[in-house]
Amino acid sequence: METPQHVYDRFTDLPEDIILHIFFSFLHDDYDIVQLSSVCQKFRKICLSCPNLLFKLAFRNEEPCKANCKKIKRFLRDSVDIDDQDVLFRLCLPWFCHSHSCCYTSFEFLVWVKRALRNNEVQELDIAVPNHEPFKFPASYKSLTVLKLNKLRDRESKLVALDLPSLEALSLTSVSVDPGKFGEWVSSNSCKSLKVLNLEEFNSDNANLNISSSSLKVLTLASCAGPPEDGNLFISCSSLEKLSITNCSFLDLVLCVMNTHSLKALEISDCVIFDNFDININSVEQLQTFTLAMELALSLKEGSVPSINIPNSHSLRHAFISLEPFVSWADSLRNYPIFTCNGLIKLINGVRYAKSLQLNRDIIHALWYHDQWPKLEYLEHLEVIFDAEEDVDVHTYQIAAFVVGLCSLKTLTLRFDENATPLSETEVVNQLRSELLKKHGVESNHLNIICTAIENKDE
Repeated sequence: METPQHVYDRFTDLPEDIILHIFFSFLHDDYDIVQLSSVCQKFRKICLSCPNLLFKLAFRNEEPCKANCKKIKRFLRDSVDIDDQDVLFRLCLPWFCHSHSCCYTSFEFLVWVKRALRNNEVQELDIAVPNHEPFKFPASYKSLTVLKLNKLRDRESKLVALDLPSLEALSLTSVSVDPGKFGEWVSSNSCKSLKVLNLEEFNSDNANLNISSSSLKVLTLASCAGPPEDGNLFISCSSLEKLSITNCSFLDLVLCVMNTHSLKALEISDCVIFDNFDININSVEQLQTFTLAMELALSLKEGSVPSINIPNSHSLRHAFISLEPFVSWADSLRNYPIFTCNGLIKLINGVRYAKSLQLNRDIIHALWYHDQWPKLEYLEHLEVIFDAEEDVDVHTYQIAAFVVGLCSLKTLTLRFDENATPLSETEVVNQLRSELLKKHGVESNHLNIICTAIENKDE
């Protein structure tokens, strides 16, 4: 079989657009690009002059990757070591080679990054360091606008020592940092242009994070790694428009959001709280959507009172609130009276200006149990979500007691498993209307009641 250097190059005389069309129609991975670059000189020249170098390589142990790695490394060296006439704007190098015979070395990786930054005006840098290999950043990146890091240890990288005055978007995935130093760095002039901050699998000795920024618009905290810890999050960002905390576990959660007059979307979803929580969202005059979905264990210490405070949400259009017990024996929120007696009604009243509201049925049950009914005079659309195995017809009297005080309500949607009741959808609607009329003396002909099945994600 002929080796690539002995194959006659039939493509070099073709126009560039035809070469690219032919090759990229059949390429399957990054290694194909390297192989074809060794066959066709013109294709190699096109690739080396491309302003975007995006490589994601992951060889498995059983693959004979030693020769492959050698070719790819040679190609990368040529790509990043280009002259001043060609400019590399995007550099993406997630390098995961698991073969012991061709192990990754942080020194060589660092050389590539240094060369690319030395010879170019790189604006977007996306790197992943396998198995938390030590990696130390070179000098500051004055031209960077986007930085994405995966699997990095800050002790070696010195991330928080970088000066990134042009950085607009920062994404960290499985990066270990000191949260105190990181918060100070993000809030300083080193990141004075930062608009988007994404933290995923954020690893630290504790979950204390204090961010104060006048430029930040989007903040995302997702999939906090490690065992549950106390979370103390203080956010003061005058330009913040979206705050999202998802798929995290906390022992005690203290969340204080202040000076966020531009906040339009707030999401706290798929989170587990084991002990206490104290959530205060201030200055939310422009808040339009609010999502709160938590599982509560609430193994409360003496004197602890969980609370959620969202005042002055006059612009709120839609709210979704789902609170469920974390442990199976506590089959209802009413088993947490220290919260449901006062904190729950305060939470629901905090979204009183919403036009549309989604609640899980257990919240209505807890309010009914404590005979507490919120003031939702602006609510037009209500959706009640039942658990998969809940009997809908058994709880219509609680729904009726909740609905009777909603003077502006136009649409009521009941979302439940189609096998959860022996009644038809029409019979459920008629039963609910009967409850409203007989027990509360309220005609409900004006109210559009809709029954719909919960989507089965397993199908």
